[in-house]
Amino acid sequence: MFVSIAPGTFLAYTTFDPNSEYEDIPENHTTVTYQLSAQEESKLLVVTQGDYATVPNSE
Repeated sequence: MFVSIAPGTFLAYTTFDPNSEYEDIPENHTTVTYQLSAQEESKLLVVTQGDYATVPNSE
């Protein structure tokens, strides 16, 4: 599910590992983000995945 979109700069969506032993419920999903920003003469792409605090047995 898409959480947030800012065309050309930001995307956030939730994901779930279908191979995990856990139930496919929102509490077991994590959020993936992509943020694009200008860095002098180039672009910087930052990718994050988390918050695992709500996923059982997460580390």
